[in-house]
Amino acid sequence: WTPTHQKVFEQVWDMVHKWRDNRQVAQNYSDRAPAINLVTDVSLQFYPTELPH
Repeated sequence: WTPTHQKVFEQVWDMVHKWRDNRQVAQNYSDRAPAINLVTDVSLQFYPTELPH
């Protein structure tokens, strides 16, 4: 177990504990609803057209 392992472990630990109480809620579509931020991931663009089974 190196200092690098420890550092990464602590970073993951912090991230898990930061988001552990995050809950999904139904979206509010009313006119007064807060904005919704959407983030997408395009990592699948690097896979071949048909993924192996």
